[in-house]
Amino acid sequence: MSVFNWRFYGLDMANKSKKRLSSISLEMDSWTPGDLLLGDYSVQSILGRGGMGTVYLVKRLSDSMLFALKTLPETKLTDMTRRRAFFNELRTWIDLPEYPHLVACRFFRTIKHQLAIFAEYVNGGSLHHFIRKKKLQDLEKIIDVAIQIAWGLHAAHENDVIHQDVKPANVLITDDNLVKVTDFGLARARQAGGIDPNEEENASSNTVNTYGMTVAYCSPEQGLNINIDHRTDIWSYGLTVLEMFAGELTWNVGFTAQSTLESFIHQVPSDDMPKIPESVIRLLYRCFQENPVDRWESMLEIANELILIYKHNIGKPYHRKQPEIKKQPKLTTTSSNRRPLDKESYHDPMLWLTRINKEIGEKEEITLERKGSRKAQALADLELYEEAAQKYSELIMTGRDDLVPELGRLLFYKSLVHQAVGDLPGAEISIDRSISIWEKNLEKDSSTQTAYKLAKTYLSKANILRETGKYQIALSYYTKAIELIENNFECETSGNFSEILSHIYLNKAITYQLMEDTPSAINLYNQILDMLEKKVFEEGDSDLSLKLANTYMEKGKALSGFRDYPAALELYNKAILLWIRQVDYEARTRNASHIAALCLNKALAYHGLGNYTQALLDFDQAIKLLEQIVRHEGWMENGDLLATALTFKAHSLSQLGDHRNAMKLYDNSIQILERLVYLEGHDEFSDDLAMGYLNKAETQSMLLAYNDAFYLYQKAIKIWERLIATHGHTELKSRLFRA
Repeated sequence: MSVFNWRFYGLDMANKSKKRLSSISLEMDSWTPGDLLLGDYSVQSILGRGGMGTVYLVKRLSDSMLFALKTLPETKLTDMTRRRAFFNELRTWIDLPEYPHLVACRFFRTIKHQLAIFAEYVNGGSLHHFIRKKKLQDLEKIIDVAIQIAWGLHAAHENDVIHQDVKPANVLITDDNLVKVTDFGLARARQAGGIDPNEEENASSNTVNTYGMTVAYCSPEQGLNINIDHRTDIWSYGLTVLEMFAGELTWNVGFTAQSTLESFIHQVPSDDMPKIPESVIRLLYRCFQENPVDRWESMLEIANELILIYKHNIGKPYHRKQPEIKKQPKLTTTSSNRRPLDKESYHDPMLWLTRINKEIGEKEEITLERKGSRKAQALADLELYEEAAQKYSELIMTGRDDLVPELGRLLFYKSLVHQAVGDLPGAEISIDRSISIWEKNLEKDSSTQTAYKLAKTYLSKANILRETGKYQIALSYYTKAIELIENNFECETSGNFSEILSHIYLNKAITYQLMEDTPSAINLYNQILDMLEKKVFEEGDSDLSLKLANTYMEKGKALSGFRDYPAALELYNKAILLWIRQVDYEARTRNASHIAALCLNKALAYHGLGNYTQALLDFDQAIKLLEQIVRHEGWMENGDLLATALTFKAHSLSQLGDHRNAMKLYDNSIQILERLVYLEGHDEFSDDLAMGYLNKAETQSMLLAYNDAFYLYQKAIKIWERLIATHGHTELKSRLFRA
């Protein structure tokens, strides 16, 4: 029997433990009002329970923003094939672009080993609720709701997403009557996960089929389980509109829609419901054509027809304008997508699954469609890493201790995937498990290779801690990593020694800079430069030239902090020369964010010298590169760099007297940072956002817009007070005093 206890891996290792672990999982995701999650999210209430798990209303304390938090009980997806299929469909939702008539899936986070979905909270209730409570008894309001649903579905279809479960329960309405379609992909996710929707709250056996579709709203092709396209949603949409006019659900199966409509229009209208116009009846007949080819071409075509119907029947033009639809960039699925910008690449999880399946004798052919945004593709990889980790752990429990080091490596790379999707809590859980494995392994095997791998895990742990603002603890892990390398590498002239040690020193120095301990940072930069300049210039080790360029840039930033801008510019120019010599086009493209950061920091140095004209040239170069990275290639995690470039370009314009264009750039910068912090959950950019508020407020004060400036000062102060009080960022007190 393995010496590694199953509790360490956090997975159910044996059949006899599954029942016990299932109860533990249920306890883990059962919260009550007042519970604090991830240090910043307070549980307010339970919104609902069902087969898909519990939905909570949570409030982020830092900005009072409300979310609908959805968790899936582990017991629902004990089978890995179902789990994989479930999350394959769930990624559909998170990849939909921001749109007023779609409920946004904001971000994923790991909470106590469970993946939690933070979705937009809609305060008014569902269309199902509105119909049952007789809140839709006005023709104008019914047509208004129908148009907005059509716009939402059209936006999804334009992004190649078919809902497959359109019904009143999946339409939410805000207090100010904005209509939003929700739960994209969850019909297929239920089916893929083997989850019975009869367990869903308010479900009834006569309207819900087992595993997936809602029978009362399904199209004929859904009922026959044949190929479908976006026009299946048109059929279900027509039934949703019909239910609004009927005031209740009067049928059991959706594919009888034509006869249901015939029956309805020959009934005596209810006194409390508006009469359905002939034009709407014709519209619905076309929705209910058995052959999808004979239905409306698109939801937009339906919306446009309803706008004409609105004007004719209500006697005035429709008051809303169709929002612009944004499409996700089409990305080429390559292995390079497994290398997040500025981070280490992680392995294709198929390699790990193929390896472990061979060990346990499984012949399952694993297929995975990696599509959508980089985040969606990384989430696909994350699920396969979870599956591989569980299989490794189960096999280790049978006595295969030889696989323990492989599991340690797997968990290290799994941590990188968590980082790629912005899930730092999940990254920390995985890296802690990897560290525990390598620390125990080092006790039995004190080889240089084992020490090297443990040092890498310490480095990764330190970087995660730094991202979450835990600088002092991060420094301790950098120190541990340095000690391991220095004590276990016999040949200090080797390339590996110089590369890993300089990398650790560099990250430790950056941490000192973030703590505003610039002297300690510069001391470390000097040590790194002594090491790397010798390797690159004297020994001709060109592989380290880019690391040397990055060190020049980081030291230049530190010198700028001391206002030694000429020395900083000298270092930036040295870095540029090293980049120019880089003939590997793929490496230059892969490190485009470094080149952009170099241009940005050079611009900041000229800005510090008061040479705003030259600064603007370098800012423009940095912004051009960063917009390509962020907006066109989908690397949203570099949005903070783009926001910084926009902010300081704005400041330069302001210094040159162009306040109008400066204010536009401040707004663009703040918009990017607010999205990263408030909509995507990147709390690590909160300080940058506060600085954006402060910079814009100072410009507004110059323009005598004191009320607007005061409002932004207050927003910046609130962020810094929270970061100091809850995260211990005492180094921010100087900024708080400035505000």
